[in-house]
Amino acid sequence: MKNFCFTALLITLIATSTSCKKTIDAIKEEKAQDMIVLAMTNGSWNMTYFKENSVPVTEFNGYEFKYYANYTVDGIAPSGVTKQGNWSGDGTALTTSCDFPASANEPLTKLNGTWKITKNSWTFVEAQQIVGSVTKTMRLDKK
Repeated sequence: MKNFCFTALLITLIATSTSCKKTIDAIKEEKAQDMIVLAMTNGSWNMTYFKENSVPVTEFNGYEFKYYANYTVDGIAPSGVTKQGNWSGDGTALTTSCDFPASANEPLTKLNGTWKITKNSWTFVEAQQIVGSVTKTMRLDKK
């Protein structure tokens, strides 16, 4: 009986510690996600540069982006025309994704897909995306 009680206690402790680790990992992931949302939704962002295979794409000159906590993003053209899309971010994988509808047209649809964040701070984000033989790079700076 003593061995049974000890074994039951040991199994309970192992199960509890595994559960606690999962809870701690979930909290860390949630906090990382909160930090991404806070960083992106605090202010507006200007497209500093956008390149395809190292060739500057000037269609983004003057574009501004406003990110919201509900994971929508406004792409604001220099003319003031605003198109809305969706965004997401993964702090663990260092990626961000964007999805503007086809009706938003270029250049905004060039942002669609998952981007690998290559450099970032609270005031800028540099990211890269490879689509077929085209390597896209961009930089957003906090306005």
